[in-house]
Amino acid sequence: MKIKVEKRTEGTSLAGPFSAKVDFALPYDCYAEKGLPIVMRPFAQFSLAKQVAPSASLYEAFGISVTETEVTVYASHPRALFYALHTLPSLETDDGFPAGEFPAGEYLSYPDFALRGVIEGFYGNPWTMDERRRLLSALARQGMNAYFYGPKDDPLHRDRWDELYEDNSDTLTTLRAIAEENHLSFHYMLAPGLSIRYSSEEDHAKLRAKYAQVYSFGVRHFGLLLDDLESATLHKEDQERFPRQVDAHIDLANRVYAMLKEINPENTLIVCPTQYYGDVHGPYITALGQGIPKDCALFFTGSRICSDRLTVAEAAAFAKSTGHKPVYWDNYPVNDMEMVDELHIMPLSGREAGLHAVCDGLVANPMETAEASLLPLLTVADYLWDTEGYNPSESFQKAAEAVLGKEYAADAAVFAELCYRSCLNGNGFHFRFTSPHQNHPVFDELEKTGQLAPVKAFLEDAKASLAHLRSCPNTKFLQECARFLDAAEAFCQSALALWQGDDKELRAYLYRGEDVMKYEARQLLDLFAKGNIA
Repeated sequence: MKIKVEKRTEGTSLAGPFSAKVDFALPYDCYAEKGLPIVMRPFAQFSLAKQVAPSASLYEAFGISVTETEVTVYASHPRALFYALHTLPSLETDDGFPAGEFPAGEYLSYPDFALRGVIEGFYGNPWTMDERRRLLSALARQGMNAYFYGPKDDPLHRDRWDELYEDNSDTLTTLRAIAEENHLSFHYMLAPGLSIRYSSEEDHAKLRAKYAQVYSFGVRHFGLLLDDLESATLHKEDQERFPRQVDAHIDLANRVYAMLKEINPENTLIVCPTQYYGDVHGPYITALGQGIPKDCALFFTGSRICSDRLTVAEAAAFAKSTGHKPVYWDNYPVNDMEMVDELHIMPLSGREAGLHAVCDGLVANPMETAEASLLPLLTVADYLWDTEGYNPSESFQKAAEAVLGKEYAADAAVFAELCYRSCLNGNGFHFRFTSPHQNHPVFDELEKTGQLAPVKAFLEDAKASLAHLRSCPNTKFLQECARFLDAAEAFCQSALALWQGDDKELRAYLYRGEDVMKYEARQLLDLFAKGNIA
């Protein structure tokens, strides 16, 4: 987590490496008896506490005070203590001090977004439990606080929504335990829209039984997903009762809300509407928002299914139209369905600073490939913690060092930029009918200057970087990205062949499935045909 306010004591430090002394497995009140120089105090006693932004949640804010002899952590909630302890290693510095020492002073941090999470909501094979454990642990330590469970290809989530989990099934209890271990709230999503009969009391009884069973597993946060119902129509008996689809959805949401509150008033509900993107003044989304309780949250993905921009103005308009601040379901870095030939590992961009003030949260929908998803998801976490201070390049560097190792961070940046095509820059499947905001920067510069020498140098350097990246110890990342890494290397190799007078390789490259640098390949082939490359 990024420190937002600091007051250093010049020339003074605490001897380190201090982070090596911290045992994260210990209960927080055990540090003193273990001889670790950590003192815990309420956040209100921290001298910088009043500098927390008025809109921020105080229970997640923390302060750290470092003297020559001890560290004092100020926090008023276990989650804030968790964040503070995992921030301590980032304070170790060799800038003006011996390696591993902590500069003395006072440090304040707090998150911008109240809800900061990841939603396992893609089409494709759900993550394994080990993958979830690794990702949720890493994301929690980067400041995320929520995990939403809703993989489209879990049959009991969507296709067979009306069936109960087997008595010996421990999937949800294990997931909830993993989330709680990492101070993440666990949210269970259910998607009955493909087959439910909205006017059927029998179906409503099945829905109640399903939610009640999940409640018995210890879950207290629930979702009702009504997205992607293009092939679903109202049953005949529903059409007689509900004039419009939205009327059926309002009735369903209100009944689920009432049922959950009857089970436990502390239960929460979030709804994903059928019109979950586009015009914030559309008749469906307006009617739905105005027809459900004010404390029932509402998902929205922005102007598009996969949006290039999320803006303060859009969120404010959504809130005014629906009566609900949006919870953004951000469809980045997901690459399911028609996007399977795109690899989305670039750092998050296009989300405005200050967005947190006009929405109720943001959850990112990842790729099926969990390890590859971790790179961009860590940058999402950085943005959600500090929208003003977020720097995509710096965040990606830090994420790559964490996932792949410091030696391979620069190589990962080259690879990510070669696989740049996504909604973030107006490229990829969802922007196939529009002009992109940008293409690869080296080739954008080529269009402006016509200078080919920098392009050839880039291709040679990129080829070397990709070869070095293959030696990184994270074999799972390499396996998940294998076909895209192959494509990136093939592009560099076949593009360089142009300078040897051979365009056959690059022409053949265009027939690959992966959407990697194909625009740039055509750009080079046009120049070659004109005799500009020799």
